Amino acid sequence: MKPKCWLLLCILLCGCVAGWAESCKVIEKPCFITSNTLQLEIKSIALSAQETKVCVAVYGEPGTPAAISSAARLLSDEQSYALCRVEGLSADDSADVLFPISGEVEAALYFRPLPETAIQADLIEAENGWKIWGIQLSGNLPYVYIPDFLRTQALDFSRPLPRPELAPAKTIINGYLLGYTPDMQVELDFRTYDWLFSSEWGQSVKLKPDGSFHIETDMLVGGGATLRVNCARLELFLQPGEEMMVYIHLPLLSMSASKLKADCFAQEQKAWFDAPNAALNTELATYGYPLSARSYKDYVKEV
Repeated sequence: MKPKCWLLLCILLCGCVAGWAESCKVIEKPCFITSNTLQLEIKSIALSAQETKVCVAVYGEPGTPAAISSAARLLSDEQSYALCRVEGLSADDSADVLFPISGEVEAALYFRPLPETAIQADLIEAENGWKIWGIQLSGNLPYVYIPDFLRTQALDFSRPLPRPELAPAKTIINGYLLGYTPDMQVELDFRTYDWLFSSEWGQSVKLKPDGSFHIETDMLVGGGATLRVNCARLELFLQPGEEMMVYIHLPLLSMSASKLKADCFAQEQKAWFDAPNAALNTELATYGYPLSARSYKDYVKEV
């Protein structure tokens, strides 16, 4: 073949590759706002004019069917996009695919194409109850407004741990989920651990449309508590008789519980506090337990 022909062929091939790249956008491990499941996670999304391909990891008991409902869909801008076909999973009641020993299956879900203007989508699979809200199609973090007074908050990390004194009183927690919208289904569950007894106390928490919530609990002595937000956990330290205000970054907290995103977000600050023990709770909201609680050497002994 003549050199000019080779040159023309290379130009044509480069043009085809470039055209394909422009028409297909791939987002690896997309960020999301919240999820009610750890059984299904999104590894990548490929957007093109022909289809939307969602690659997922699905987790389950070895030997049980690995299936997804054919009624699964993507929601974006109040439009619904149907599932067209599935690779790597059984559809509906079929048991063609079983979970292997590893308990993990990788699969691809193909949907009708999303419009180029779509910036986020929700994955809804009602049969198994899998719902992921606010999947980002830009590759960026979801936008969450954080007030300036939180960003510029000054904390006293030199404050010692409170003494473990018996002082029965009511503790109050008021809070907000930053990034929440009423179309999301978020379950809040509060648990407190009284170090004088082996049992725990808890309650379901009502979430208002504006993302605010209110919790009251009786405590005998200062100790730990957990606020579960869907699949994620926010660890807290509470004192009897004190009132706490907490602002929770819903996407960061949600993604810290994800198998695929935890490495990126497990040690990010996920909440801001207005409380006497704000510094301690900020560390818990960033790193979780355990902390170096032995800074007061006789703490456990006195409890």
